[in-house]
Amino acid sequence: YGRADRNVAAQTNDKTSLVSLYRRAIRVRKAEPALLRGAYRELRAPEGVFAFVRSAPGARDVYAVINTSTEAVSVGLPVGGDVLVATHDSGPARLSADEVMLPPLGAALIGANRR
Repeated sequence: YGRADRNVAAQTNDKTSLVSLYRRAIRVRKAEPALLRGAYRELRAPEGVFAFVRSAPGARDVYAVINTSTEAVSVGLPVGGDVLVATHDSGPARLSADEVMLPPLGAALIGANRR
C-alpha cells in the first residue's frame, strides 16, 4: 500500500524528508533544557497562528510558532533568536531580530537570545 518511496529507508538520506525533520526536532528537544522541563506559556499571535514559549531556570527560552493558515504570516517575538528547526528548508526566514516569517502551514522552534 502507498508509494514505495515513502519509507524510512528512502527518506533517511533526504534532508527535506519528514523523517529528517523529526530527527532534527528530536535533537533540538534533547539539547534544549526548556523543552525538557520548562514551564509553558501561550503567546498572543495573529489569527491562524498558535505560539507558545517554554522557559526553564538557567536556560534560554524556546519559542514555538505554528501557522495553521494557508497564507504566509509574520509573527513578532518578544526577543530575538535563532531558528532551531523549521518545517520548510526555505523558511522561516528571519526578518529582523524579533520577527519570523512562516510559510503557509509552516512551523518553527526559535531559541531566544539571552537577555
